[in-house]
Amino acid sequence: MTEFSDKAITTSNAIAVATGVGITPTLSLMMNYAGRKRINIIWVCRDPGLIEYILHKVDISAITRNSYTFIFYTGQRELSLPKHLPVNIFIFRSRPNLEITITGIVTAIHSGEGLPEE
Repeated sequence: MTEFSDKAITTSNAIAVATGVGITPTLSLMMNYAGRKRINIIWVCRDPGLIEYILHKVDISAITRNSYTFIFYTGQRELSLPKHLPVNIFIFRSRPNLEITITGIVTAIHSGEGLPEE
């Protein structure tokens, strides 16, 4: 174990950044820690089919109930989204500004305001 991995395992809050199919191990991480940690997801993807598949077939709300999920879609065509997305999932049609996004997540958790479980 390293200093980083010790803190990553023992912290109650984490942020996972994934691109494209990198969402697969991220979702595995989320399922492993569901209910025990708040792991917020920042996912950048240009493949509309992958986003649609994940949002239609994976019960994201069950594994991210107390977390934020930010999806930054950079593809061309319109997404076919489920009718009812959980309130803690945000979809943007742009590339992320990671500094602003991560700072916003940390600020919300630290202040306790606007958290997904509210």
